[in-house]
Amino acid sequence: MDKKAAAGAAALAAAVAALVAVSASAPAQYDPLRPSSPVSSGPFELDRSEYALGENIFFIAGRTDPSVNGTITFLRPEGSSHVPYKIIEFEGRNTPFNQYFTPVASKQAGICSGADLAGRWLVTLEGTPYPPLRFSIDGGSVVPGQEHRFEKVC
Repeated sequence: MDKKAAAGAAALAAAVAALVAVSASAPAQYDPLRPSSPVSSGPFELDRSEYALGENIFFIAGRTDPSVNGTITFLRPEGSSHVPYKIIEFEGRNTPFNQYFTPVASKQAGICSGADLAGRWLVTLEGTPYPPLRFSIDGGSVVPGQEHRFEKVC
């Protein structure tokens, strides 16, 4: 009886250890109710500081001086630098406005998978006196049903 109990305990311990190892290596689950923390620079704002793969990035341009014309450039991380992903040109007389987009893998753009989108992004506000905005995309969290948009394409 002791041998059976010891074997059972060993099997249970092995199962628990395997479960813990798998859980530790599994990506974080998407949490649609996580707190939102907007990021702003002057009249420009992002609705949050961290996004999951597959989430819309909402950009808000508040009212600016009508004489201000500029370019908003979303730069994705690539190695130790950043490369343009999306560019929005604007005229102050046409503010306020909102824009949103969802970064996805694209062979044509050289974005091979979600890993190429994950990391710290930079948003420059050229033509304005305001400093850049920064946000992150968590490569370990994907909006359910969007996984196919981040599979390896190149």
